[in-house]
Amino acid sequence: ETAGKAGRDRPLVIMLDPGHGGEDPGAIGKNRTREKDIVLQIARRLRSLIERESNMKVYMTRNEDVFIPLRVRVAKARKQRADLFVSIHADAFTNRAARGSSVFALSTKGATSAAARFLAETQNESDLIGGVSMSGDRYLDHAMFDLVQTATINDSLKFGSEILSRLGKVNKLHKHK
Repeated sequence: ETAGKAGRDRPLVIMLDPGHGGEDPGAIGKNRTREKDIVLQIARRLRSLIERESNMKVYMTRNEDVFIPLRVRVAKARKQRADLFVSIHADAFTNRAARGSSVFALSTKGATSAAARFLAETQNESDLIGGVSMSGDRYLDHAMFDLVQTATINDSLKFGSEILSRLGKVNKLHKHK
């Protein structure tokens, strides 16, 4: 059912991840607005826009005011075989005059340490790592994971650039890259 090219042979699966929630309010605004509430509203609106304007399948890591650890959020995305994981945040800054949007993609620096930890934890389990079946050969598993991870990061950077250019048409950007 999930074979084939996403967007061509099957619908693209997107996991929207509104940050924070529950006992974690995130940033608190001047008028006591809470990041967890704002990002949930944004995710709900984005979900309905995507569902209305495309044949993409959209899931959310949370659709209520609950705290879900990042590990569980990622597990939800893996379970739905998400092609794209979009985490939504509304960050604060020390200077209240600061305005604008930014887009971040997974970097090799953070990814490799997390990947190494993940590989170490799952080495003895029969599992998928980044869509790659574990062979049982530690070096082959690392090499395959590295190839998939590099492709994923490159795709993330391309997608991030496209989002950034479109965001720049509706809001001030912190950085243009």
